Amino acid sequence: MFNHQSLLSSSSLSSVNQRKEMDTSSDTEIIRPEDITSIRTAVEESSTSDSEQLYLSIVWCSGKIGLAYYDVDTLQINIMLDTVENDDFALLKRAIKQIEPTAIILSSKQDDRLVKSLKQTVHEVYSSKIKTDGSDQTEIAEIIQYMPNIDFSLEICKRRILSLDLPAIPKHYTDTERVLFMSSLISFDNIAMVKAIGGVIKFLEKKRIGVELEDHNVQVPVLGFKVFSLNDQMTLDDSAFSALLIFHKESHPSVYKTGTSDSGKEGLSLFGILNRCKSQMGSRMLRFWFMRPLKNLQLIKERHDAVTFFSLPRNIEVLTTLQDCMKHIRNIPRILSKMVLAQASITDWQVMYKTVYHAIYIGDICRAQGSSIAIFQKVAKSFSDDLHRIATLISKIIDFDESSTQSRFVVRPNVDADLDEKKRTYNGLPDFMTKVAREELCKLNSDITECSVIYLPHLCYLLAIPKSENMVTEEDYEIPGLDFK
Repeated sequence: MFNHQSLLSSSSLSSVNQRKEMDTSSDTEIIRPEDITSIRTAVEESSTSDSEQLYLSIVWCSGKIGLAYYDVDTLQINIMLDTVENDDFALLKRAIKQIEPTAIILSSKQDDRLVKSLKQTVHEVYSSKIKTDGSDQTEIAEIIQYMPNIDFSLEICKRRILSLDLPAIPKHYTDTERVLFMSSLISFDNIAMVKAIGGVIKFLEKKRIGVELEDHNVQVPVLGFKVFSLNDQMTLDDSAFSALLIFHKESHPSVYKTGTSDSGKEGLSLFGILNRCKSQMGSRMLRFWFMRPLKNLQLIKERHDAVTFFSLPRNIEVLTTLQDCMKHIRNIPRILSKMVLAQASITDWQVMYKTVYHAIYIGDICRAQGSSIAIFQKVAKSFSDDLHRIATLISKIIDFDESSTQSRFVVRPNVDADLDEKKRTYNGLPDFMTKVAREELCKLNSDITECSVIYLPHLCYLLAIPKSENMVTEEDYEIPGLDFK
């Protein structure tokens, strides 16, 4: 007992002496308690901003988008299941703002609409980091990296994923066991996600991220996979949709329609019960919402407020009027794409005019309601006076009655003076050609009793003379002043 106390006392004395020596030797600079907070903040900022390197791969195919990014700090590949995405790329924009990747990897044959939207998003997100000396295009080109389309091939990406040497995979596993193990980590049914994973792995191998100074045979370390989702969105896979009966597709009872695009219909499901939309675009948007459930409480509350408003008996007239107007709202983007290609028919113009006309009516109804409902405010702001101008121009320019009769686009009179003059000339061609035919008939031989003037687009105007019995040989077809065609 005595010896133990002596050891304690000797150790404590030695520690005190060491502390004194340190105090005397380091009296030049003393760290105060208030300096610890600033040092910790500086370290956290440097670790979160400067050292964070994320490499994001994006694939958009068949209307679904797949994301996968590699985190250099955790050595993990974070993946997002295939999610429905339309050409406004709202989900992709939120993902870029949330992740803020160091580099974005795309296929060289990726859709131009995605590339255009991605460049705008990158310019918005990295505006504070991109230089303002005119080299912003160079900075964007450094962030967005393109790779050959073959690197995003589905089978090649699957083999690339299966060849990863994850620490969790035992060394004695056979190829079949490795496939089963990987299938438990990654759902290979998500085609866009699998392509995105394969693309980011190929990019890491090409750039040697994290192993720049190692031998060439050293692979980029990947410790595992982690599923992520956006902050305001819930992640559901196909099994969850099926188990919750959110969607349920039934086969068409007719054998003749089996295998066609409309061979299935929505059966008894949550979507089928709640889908009371009066337009195809509304049904498509509702399905879009069901496939991307939100966690944004404010937006969910706004939708609940709108449902409550339309459920009240005193608002039944507003509901009925809006439903009648929504029946005439058609797919305007499809019609506009046909107009760009000069392939729009007169039916497309009629559909567009009806859509614009009823959209004006919907905007007036929404402006007349209270400002407490968010959707009314959004519609009233979006459906501006430009719709009135579009409807007025269409009604003043297009003659729908004459267009329906002639089955072509007909412009009203007094719209363009040059066009009216050309129309008068075109309409007077029959009388003019009859006059020309009479003059030409007077110049011909007396054996020719009739002739006519016909118009061929590539050969211009031709004088047609009926074949007589005297025309037997080739010389009989020769008439002075005329060439036989």
